[in-house]
Amino acid sequence: MAINCLGFYMLEHIEPLCNAGLSLVAIPPKKGKPTKAPSYEGWNRPRSANNPKGYSNNAADFAYCEGFNFGLYHGSHTLALDMDDMTLARKVFEETTNLDLLAWLENDLRVEIKSPKANHGKLLFKLPTGFDDIGLHQFKHKGKVIFELRTGNCQDVIYGKHPEGGEYQLIGNPAAIPEAPAVLLDILCFWDDWKPCFDSALGIDPEPPKIAPQQPQQGEHLNGRRDPIKEFNQSYSMTDVLIRNGYKSVGKDRFIRPGSSSKAPGVAIMRNCLDGIERVYSHSGDVLNDGFAHDMFDCYRVIEYGGNWDKALAWNPEITKHNQRLFMQEQAKKGQQQPQQHESNIAHIRNRQDQSKSISRVETPLPFSLNTFSLNGNSKTMELKMLDDKFVLDRIAILGQATAIYAKPNTGKTLLILWLLIQAIISKAIKGDDVFYINADDSYKGVVQKLKLAEQYGFKMLAPGHCDFESTRLLEYMQLMVKEESASGKIIILDTLKKFTNLMDKKTASDFMRGGREFVANGGTLILLAHTNKNRNGEGKVIFCGTSDIVNDVDCAYTLDEVETHGSKKRVLFENIKSRGDVCREIAYSYAVKEGQTYNELLDSVEVLDEKAVERARKGKAIDDKLNKNKTAIDAIIEAIELGHTLKTELLEVAHKECGISKSKLSSVLNEHTGKSLECGHRWQVTKGDKNAKNYCLLTLAKPILVTTERDYRTAKQG
Repeated sequence: MAINCLGFYMLEHIEPLCNAGLSLVAIPPKKGKPTKAPSYEGWNRPRSANNPKGYSNNAADFAYCEGFNFGLYHGSHTLALDMDDMTLARKVFEETTNLDLLAWLENDLRVEIKSPKANHGKLLFKLPTGFDDIGLHQFKHKGKVIFELRTGNCQDVIYGKHPEGGEYQLIGNPAAIPEAPAVLLDILCFWDDWKPCFDSALGIDPEPPKIAPQQPQQGEHLNGRRDPIKEFNQSYSMTDVLIRNGYKSVGKDRFIRPGSSSKAPGVAIMRNCLDGIERVYSHSGDVLNDGFAHDMFDCYRVIEYGGNWDKALAWNPEITKHNQRLFMQEQAKKGQQQPQQHESNIAHIRNRQDQSKSISRVETPLPFSLNTFSLNGNSKTMELKMLDDKFVLDRIAILGQATAIYAKPNTGKTLLILWLLIQAIISKAIKGDDVFYINADDSYKGVVQKLKLAEQYGFKMLAPGHCDFESTRLLEYMQLMVKEESASGKIIILDTLKKFTNLMDKKTASDFMRGGREFVANGGTLILLAHTNKNRNGEGKVIFCGTSDIVNDVDCAYTLDEVETHGSKKRVLFENIKSRGDVCREIAYSYAVKEGQTYNELLDSVEVLDEKAVERARKGKAIDDKLNKNKTAIDAIIEAIELGHTLKTELLEVAHKECGISKSKLSSVLNEHTGKSLECGHRWQVTKGDKNAKNYCLLTLAKPILVTTERDYRTAKQG
């Protein structure tokens, strides 16, 4: 009967799939039309008496499914490489990997689900034994999906009709699905490392890299001098420099850094620079990842000599000796002038040591002493210039100090600094005329929005590229203010710091802060806004980006982190990591982000939070983070309990088979979320049965999936 109801033609296609051990999902038509996504509950759980519509690898279970589409459930330990734009997908893989998609699509041993839509393709692979099903990863370009990798709790229509017309065609032997190439497994495991590589292959870069600055060389103006940088770049290719330093070539002009845990080629050669020089840019975890594009020489300097200019410039002894001879000849010509200048400098120091003595008197000069530079006797004059101890940013930044504030993008650091600044101006704690806000990290629209605020509240807005302001000369401007004694009382805010110095280079950052300390020592105030690292520390807190020189040299430093998002309202926390003066250890604010709101409306939504609200938000975030981290395991445990497996050993066994997570990990999750309070992250409670057996039952409202969003729905359901 089952065969007759199912139909011989359909059975001919369904039975080989089931015999190959593949689990199928029956997808009924919707309003008489075929569809790719099952819309009923339980499709992604095994078929049973309690779940009659679940997936199955028994053809007889689909006896009454004539006219249905059938999806391959990837819990069968399969992987689908689904290419929605074959042309761009091939370009991405050719650029970043050694995987030839065209060769796979023409391979007689392939297993392919051929779509009736043009420029589409879908290859099936088997995951190796022991490889965890990860789920879905999706790569988009200009809002359109280029390709997807689907495993685990997903399905793909393998037999049936496309909603837009035409039929799916299975090519190849379902009992001999080839094992997934190693590079696809690596992409699954290290998606965050690969995503920037895919973006750059299509020209999607968060910010075009700048050319690494060069240091002035001794005697570079001399006629006949040989340029060691130019000659190095002519002698070696970028590939030469990278390969000899352990980088591995992959794809087209891309390299994997030494010691990389993933195989993502995060280092790329740029061959289209306007000056015709090859350069390399890195978004990997190596020393070249400093925001700059490096030519061959600079790459050699950074990798092989830790950034030391003198050692790198001496790469060719012949060039070095030639230039030294020229320099010595030039110095010899000036030999007569140098002693005179030296004597003049000494005379100037002697004169400052004792100005009361007559120059006409012939005396034995006093030996040199550091007393020449002593400040003693100037305390009253300096006291008149001393600033009152008051806040520029309430409870965070003190007048006459250097303060650094670190935050991840989109945390609200610019918004909150502007809000605090405006409050200080309104309360007359500071004068708007003394404030110079340098907006170096904004779009043209953003600059205009904030310029209007500056005009409204009377502070000064500066931006690189406007009114001849140059960010690279900021240090020079501050030194001039110190020299002309106009620094006192002036407040400079840098948004963001990376536009003014290289945070990854210890010497450059230290030199910048040396000039900054001079400005502050002469009565100026510096507020530096900067970014945090991508990864957090072991306590889950954000970490400042770059070398420690900035934090070491400022008076006060804070991190700013998001602690809770509820609807449109976001709560963030300033935490002090270094202080001099009576600043707040931590302080929290909230603001509301709504679609279509103006920047003024965003500013008006800012509120200061009390300590209790902060603590509640912090605890809530920690619970949500844990629930999201353990989501797959929690879902599997809940499903096992709902199916009646309430004893611990049996429960863990069923959950393990369902999700593939190890039993030890599942046991840990089981213990973490056992209790009586949903608000505390508990999802089930335990009672003792016969012989002290542990029985688990669900708390009210604990239904999978725990965190349900539109994206979760698409990930789980859409083929």
